Amino acid sequence: MAHEEFEQNVALYTAGALDPLERQALEAHLAEGCQLCLATLREYQETAGLLPHGLPLTAPPPALKGRIETAALAQVLAQPAVTNTDATLRTADVDATLRTPDPPVVVPSGDVTIRLPSQPAGTPVYDATVRMTHQQAAQAKAVSGPSRQWPRFARPALAAASVALVLGIGLYAYSLKSKLAAEIAHRQAIETALQQHTLLAGVLRQKLTQAQQDLVEFKQRTLPALQDQVAQREMDIERLRTQVTQKEQELVVLYKTASPKDEMLAMLQSANVRVLSLAGTDAAKSAGGLVLYDPERGKAFLYAFNMPALPRGKVYQLWTITTKPVSAGTFSADTGRKCRHLAHSLPAKSGITKFAVSVEPEGGKPQPTGAIYLHGSL
Repeated sequence: MAHEEFEQNVALYTAGALDPLERQALEAHLAEGCQLCLATLREYQETAGLLPHGLPLTAPPPALKGRIETAALAQVLAQPAVTNTDATLRTADVDATLRTPDPPVVVPSGDVTIRLPSQPAGTPVYDATVRMTHQQAAQAKAVSGPSRQWPRFARPALAAASVALVLGIGLYAYSLKSKLAAEIAHRQAIETALQQHTLLAGVLRQKLTQAQQDLVEFKQRTLPALQDQVAQREMDIERLRTQVTQKEQELVVLYKTASPKDEMLAMLQSANVRVLSLAGTDAAKSAGGLVLYDPERGKAFLYAFNMPALPRGKVYQLWTITTKPVSAGTFSADTGRKCRHLAHSLPAKSGITKFAVSVEPEGGKPQPTGAIYLHGSL
């Protein structure tokens, strides 16, 4: 069984509501010395001892008083008489002193005062007055008859037992009162601590409210200025972003401008470069150009001049020719009617023998469809 189950069963154990197996298991667990369960058991036992004090006071039923009085009278009549000891029944008509009840004393009905057996010297005599009916008197007489069989030496033992019982009840009542006082003190201490914590919580709550108000005021004072600064920084960032974009575009243009020149210079320095001139056709008689072709690297650089203006939606397209034309890319002319185009990834050592330039729609065509402006052979 898990420890949590033992701890839950302690309350049922205190109330005597556990079945035998669960009670044996819990007692074995307590015998092992579990301090937590033992402390819980003591708390429940103390609480159970205080439960009677929490019950509301209820008036006893009327018949109970008569039964108690009858039982008390019967107990006195049942005690045998000894030396210097007596019990007196006092009615409105006669006083009767009880000694050895032989013959049995007839108990009259009516108000009867019972004088308890004489106490030691210096102890007051206690009297008790009860109202006896005929039936109660008969019951008392019936109870007093068998008392003649009691031995004389039993009465001191009975008195000692009564004293012990009274002392035990007193000690138990004192213990309950002490526990109740301790519980009340403990409760007062808890209430005092609760009040202190409540006051502390109130102070902390006031500080929190003040801090929240200070934060709101701070936001109201500083937030507009911060928003203006943030807006200004965002404008600066956007301006710098625009400048960076422009510089990147300029760099791309410069790279595109410098790259063909660098490629051309590299190709001119190569021993494998072959140069061929391109002549203009009847569609562009004044045009001309040349091609630097490196068959080992599969690259070709075209430079053309006096190229006619392109119609809207048209581009120039370079073709390499072996057995059939193969596109080498599209390009356009600058404001000086000059063209520069670097063709990459040409088939290496493919046996290219001719180059040509035609006019095609934007995006190019897989085969020439427009007018041929330049052509040349190796």
